[in-house]
Amino acid sequence: MSTGINVVDEFNVDNTGLSDTTDKIQNALTGTAAGDTLWFPTGTYLVTPDVLSISNRSLIGSSAGLGMSPTFKAAAAGTYLVQLHGNADSDGFTYDCNNVCATGLYANAVSGTIATQLALNATDFGMIWKEGGALSILCSVRSSQKGHQLIAPSGSMFEQPSASDIQGLGFEWIGGAATAPPSSQSGVCLIEDLNLKTCGIAGGAQMHIRGAEGGILSFATIEWATDGDGILMDEDTHNTTVENGWFKNAGAVSKPIHLGGPVQACTFINNALGPLGIGPVIYCDDPSNHWNNTYIGNAQQSRTAPTPAILRLFDGFTTYDMMPMAGELTAPTVPTLGKWDVGQRVWRSTGASGPMGWFCSVAGVPGTWVAFG
Repeated sequence: MSTGINVVDEFNVDNTGLSDTTDKIQNALTGTAAGDTLWFPTGTYLVTPDVLSISNRSLIGSSAGLGMSPTFKAAAAGTYLVQLHGNADSDGFTYDCNNVCATGLYANAVSGTIATQLALNATDFGMIWKEGGALSILCSVRSSQKGHQLIAPSGSMFEQPSASDIQGLGFEWIGGAATAPPSSQSGVCLIEDLNLKTCGIAGGAQMHIRGAEGGILSFATIEWATDGDGILMDEDTHNTTVENGWFKNAGAVSKPIHLGGPVQACTFINNALGPLGIGPVIYCDDPSNHWNNTYIGNAQQSRTAPTPAILRLFDGFTTYDMMPMAGELTAPTVPTLGKWDVGQRVWRSTGASGPMGWFCSVAGVPGTWVAFG
């Protein structure tokens, strides 16, 4: 049942996919008033990229939310298949880049709601979200070169975004200071229930947080196709929270959360490995680049060895969650007896003077220990 102006009936827009119907859709946009709702029946709409630039309209797919969305399909090579600007809403569409168009949906400074969208076969990012305060719900990218890109998404909310079967980066979040030129937008946003599956090349990252300036990433689920970073954070990311991350099958050389370049005043809470995960949850390349971060409850659900939750990868120095984990020992001084494995910790007894504890950096009797805290 129609919920707006039927573009096929009223403007003779072709939904058979047999002819380029870009001009007819343009007629529908110019022939309606700001605030109108345009209804697209199920079908394929062949369009020329870089032409459709839509604002002050609501677009409704014929069966929005029911898996029967109409499809915009690229008729030729180009950069953006469909562009949304300003006060625009869209619900229930598929963007098929047809392996010739770079990006399916480009949302620039959108202040409306964009829901139940799917981008396919993009040669770059399937969806790009730039600035504005959009509410994005259930937007997915599949079978593309890259997934989502967020550029200084100030005031935006992203509910249940996902990317799967992506050849490169699944999700990129760029703060305003990291854009070129720097954006006046702060980049603050909320991302909830992110799901990345089989994204990223070997040794690469599935998600890259670059210079984010505030915001929350909550309940992210990442499932690897190959070893690499789950979430890489760098370029002076600060005041950003990553919580309740679930890294399902991180391999032995994977880094679920990798603190690369400068990261400061960030908070990491309750991030964990799944049953097939191996190794620490958070890796820190160089502690001199990371300060005033808070780590709470980041743990491993299964371990083959007593490795720490947070680990720096070179010269044996380690930073940690600043709390004991189940089964860890306390002592008034650094261990001098017994056999110890790399990664084991001993916490300083209450009332004793000195550091918070010691970490075994080289296994042995009693091994080599490094103080922390």
